[in-house]
Amino acid sequence: MKEVREIGSSEGKSQYLSKSIHSIFKHIIDEVNPRMILIGVGIGILITVGFYLVARFTIPSITGLNKILKMEFEEVTQSSESKVEEKKVVSNIVELNVSLKTGLFNQKRVIEYVPYDVDLYLEFNGFDSFEPYFNFMGGEVFTLSENIKDKVNPFFSAFLATRDGKQYWTFIMFPTKLDLNPGTYKDFYSEIVGEALVISTNQIVLTDIKSAKAGTMKSLALNSSYVSTRNTIPVEGKMLLFTFSDGGKNAANDLLVKTTSEELKLIIEAFKILDSNYMVVK
Repeated sequence: MKEVREIGSSEGKSQYLSKSIHSIFKHIIDEVNPRMILIGVGIGILITVGFYLVARFTIPSITGLNKILKMEFEEVTQSSESKVEEKKVVSNIVELNVSLKTGLFNQKRVIEYVPYDVDLYLEFNGFDSFEPYFNFMGGEVFTLSENIKDKVNPFFSAFLATRDGKQYWTFIMFPTKLDLNPGTYKDFYSEIVGEALVISTNQIVLTDIKSAKAGTMKSLALNSSYVSTRNTIPVEGKMLLFTFSDGGKNAANDLLVKTTSEELKLIIEAFKILDSNYMVVK
């Protein structure tokens, strides 16, 4: 009865609980192999160390990740710029969605009509572009276009030449019949030369064209800059643009302001970006 009273008291309860816990742990220790305990502890340490190493070396911080992404972006950007620069130098070919048609360049050996000392030279495959591209020259361009549009081949060339300190536009077209009469104009001189209809804003240039065709004056076919690059020019395309002087390049860029044609503006913008002395539009 005395033992029961001790258990019922607070001190007895405490002693009883302590003995119970001690008995439980002793039972666990007796049942569990100490070697297994050591293995479990070891595994726990390895897992902890593994998580630390993963966090330390394979999961970058936000700042580190930003740096990596920035470096990759800069590398891709530099690579793209390098490819664009390479394309500028190697091909000089630009694909543009314009209404011009694909056709052969230098049809009818047109460069043999062109004086060798021009500033800017262009070839077009599509006569429909003549009026909208060059209407900045005045209302007579529209009248001229209407008078000859059904009487000339689609291919034509245009160039700027400097005479007496001024630049003058000239157009070389090829009529379907050589008896073509384009009409009389205040701002244009016109004449049939060989197979070509020549229309120029300067009489001296027209005379030089006749001399170039006759071989008494060098033509564009003998221009050293043209000769050095003509083998890199495709045999066909929609348009060819060639500059032979700073004045020619400036005149080409000035077309952005002068022309009302969005197509020609698109072409000249591409030429400015290319930053070369010639361009082929495909």
